[in-house]
Amino acid sequence: MWVSSDLRYSAWRCLAICSDLSNVLTNYMWVSSDLRYSAWRCLAICSDLSNVLTNYMWVSSDLRYSAWRCLAICSDLSNVLTNYMWVSSDLRYSAWRCLAICSDLSNVLTNYMWVSSDLRYSAWRCLAICSDLSNVLTNYMWVSSDLHYSAWRCLAICSDLSNVLTNYMWVSSDLHYSAWRCLAICSDLSNVLTNYIWVSSVLRYSAWQVLKWPVITLK
Repeated sequence: MWVSSDLRYSAWRCLAICSDLSNVLTNYMWVSSDLRYSAWRCLAICSDLSNVLTNYMWVSSDLRYSAWRCLAICSDLSNVLTNYMWVSSDLRYSAWRCLAICSDLSNVLTNYMWVSSDLRYSAWRCLAICSDLSNVLTNYMWVSSDLHYSAWRCLAICSDLSNVLTNYMWVSSDLHYSAWRCLAICSDLSNVLTNYIWVSSVLRYSAWQVLKWPVITLK
């Protein structure tokens, strides 16, 4: 099995993005330790996935559409971070790089075609999540009940994906492990966003960005 050099490059850039965000979250003392811990775990997951993506590739046209929606969400995030001057320059830079990564991935996903029907169904559910999050991030500066609901739906999607990846023999054992870790990350971030109202809106946007990456990359 093989993967395009473009996708491999995107995986490496995703790893760098998570590293940037981890550094930012570590250096702001008013960020909860739970959120910092989630950032570190996300970094480890991206490292796992970059290794896996070097060796495996299955994508559907449905997943391609999800990548385009992801690009739109990143664009929203980039606009928000750009317009608030008290956001650190490191975090703003990370948002711009994330936007570029989504663009890369949407181009790559356009060129590949098959996947199991179960995984395709999960892709469609993920698309609905992205739509929810896009609306929430565009219209709310604080944690709303809609965002809580989206967090739980995202957790359910990760559960679906972990089940799919576990039950298909052509998935590597490394990817199985990454799927389970992704599920744990989503659970961590869902709990943090639900229970820590004092987390700044900017870091909340970043948290959703970190949450989204393992899901999108796994598909």
